[in-house]
Amino acid sequence: MSSKKLEKEQKSSVPTGDPHLQAKLIDACLEIYANIGVLGAQDLGAGGLGVACVEMAVRGGVGAILELDKAPSVQDLSPLEILLNETQERMLLCLEPQKLEQALQVARKHGLEAQAVGVASKQPIFKALYQQQELANLTLPLTPPSTLLSPKQDSRLTPHQVELSVLPPAQIWLPELQKHLCIALKSSTPLALQKPKEDSKHLCVQACQQLQEMGAEVLGFSDSINLGAMDGHGAWMLQEACLGLQEARQELGVPFVSGNVSLNNATANTPHPPTLALVAVGVV
Repeated sequence: MSSKKLEKEQKSSVPTGDPHLQAKLIDACLEIYANIGVLGAQDLGAGGLGVACVEMAVRGGVGAILELDKAPSVQDLSPLEILLNETQERMLLCLEPQKLEQALQVARKHGLEAQAVGVASKQPIFKALYQQQELANLTLPLTPPSTLLSPKQDSRLTPHQVELSVLPPAQIWLPELQKHLCIALKSSTPLALQKPKEDSKHLCVQACQQLQEMGAEVLGFSDSINLGAMDGHGAWMLQEACLGLQEARQELGVPFVSGNVSLNNATANTPHPPTLALVAVGVV
């Protein structure tokens, strides 16, 4: 949405930042945390309400159902924009039902608009509804498998426990197009430690195959590469992973429409293993 070409009189669907509103939001959240208590809290950054809700649900080991038409908004937004719009002046809180009204009163006291926009569910699914119409139904990985990576080329990464989530492909209904947006997600395998180029190519092929099995026309890829120490070996892994993505684009004829890279990632001075997250999208 932020990359749309705007005409002279056209308004952007990306909200303008408001430091005064953000300060009021911080004060309200701190008061709720201290005096009422929450089960979870998530800011609505990249990916907006949809990503915040999914991340919170997965961490809590539950599913979630969102009612998008109940979400507060200062603009007229489409359901997809409500689901994915990014802004730092919103927070998603998870509370026990009996504490909801107290939290809403605190929000009103600080001059904020707040609404209950969804519920947690025992089923490991994420649903997004708009005016009772189901727009998204995704399975959540509540118990992702763990794979022990034992690299030969970089002893600093041994042993490092990494969770590799295996998510099935999913569909989101787009009312304006009367089509389903099909999504396939893939992430690095242990092969990335020794053969990052082959691993990245393999992920692209797998994602395409999943969409094609759904009957979808594959439209594009987006990628995120996360690496540890950028020494000689780290630079080599980055170069090889990018070469693999380039070769996959040429062989599959599917463009990369966006991507990002994060370098020098570490936890407790231990470099993160190389991780490529890949998403392929199509329509049917």
